[in-house]
Amino acid sequence: MDVGTESGAEARRVEEGSLIDPELRMRVLIVGASGMIGRHLLRDIPMIDPAIEVVGTYNSHPLPRGIAMDITDIDSIKRGVAESKADIILWLAGSKDVAALERTPELSLRLNERPIADLISLIASSSIAPRLIYISSDYVFAGRKGQYSDSDGTAPDTVYGLSKQRAEHLIASALPGSTSLRTSAVMSSQGGFFAWLTSELRNGNPVTLFDNAAFSPTPPLCLSRAIVALLRDESLTGTLNFAGPRTTRFNFGKHVCEMFGFSASLIQPAQVDFAQSLLKPDLSLLTSERLSTYAPDTLDAFAPETCS
Repeated sequence: MDVGTESGAEARRVEEGSLIDPELRMRVLIVGASGMIGRHLLRDIPMIDPAIEVVGTYNSHPLPRGIAMDITDIDSIKRGVAESKADIILWLAGSKDVAALERTPELSLRLNERPIADLISLIASSSIAPRLIYISSDYVFAGRKGQYSDSDGTAPDTVYGLSKQRAEHLIASALPGSTSLRTSAVMSSQGGFFAWLTSELRNGNPVTLFDNAAFSPTPPLCLSRAIVALLRDESLTGTLNFAGPRTTRFNFGKHVCEMFGFSASLIQPAQVDFAQSLLKPDLSLLTSERLSTYAPDTLDAFAPETCS
């Protein structure tokens, strides 16, 4: 390690930090920061707004300067929140494995519902409590009509979607100054569907994608910008939607080929048998008007700089 270089970089950070108006400073605890979206937010939030300091929690995958937290243990949650000294808690933690939760519904109670109930009880009992921003999901909807607005009634038909719906209701009733942000299909090169798709295409492998299943893929950098807006604007409360444009998985794959220089002939169409699948005909979201400034209008928003 070049000690001189490291010391110089640290000095520059201290000098730059000293120029920030103290009234703009904010500390945010990202619970579940070792996941894909969490890693993006740890990087993006200070880049977008240097006055916001972020600290992340982890369970089994340690983070630099992170806080260990077991969300199934209320005492661990309490210690982590106290240690963070956060102004705002951004909650990403829990299981997002739709299929696994269908097979083992008790996991949903243990990982998705009870931890939120515990956090709410801790915040409600504190005289100096951080504000809560909870990341929810398009799966709170049935996925039949699509283009769901933030005022549409929810009707989940998966265990995962039901856990998100219940968490939203708990938060809304107990913490009226909080925010539940529903998002959809974050497309990151660091993992998930997007990383798998680009890996297959890079290796020249044919990929079959459904052309009868619509959704709203979301670039992670756009999501980060929207979340910074939520952090800064205390009036952005309640339940809000944020997602990219409506498309099918097949059309999205074609666009990825065009944008990233892969052969479009590798993408082949297929049809979902919805009776045998947890996918939905149309889970697309309409971004809430109050966040529309940050939402991508077209698939052109998906590029290396927004998805890496």
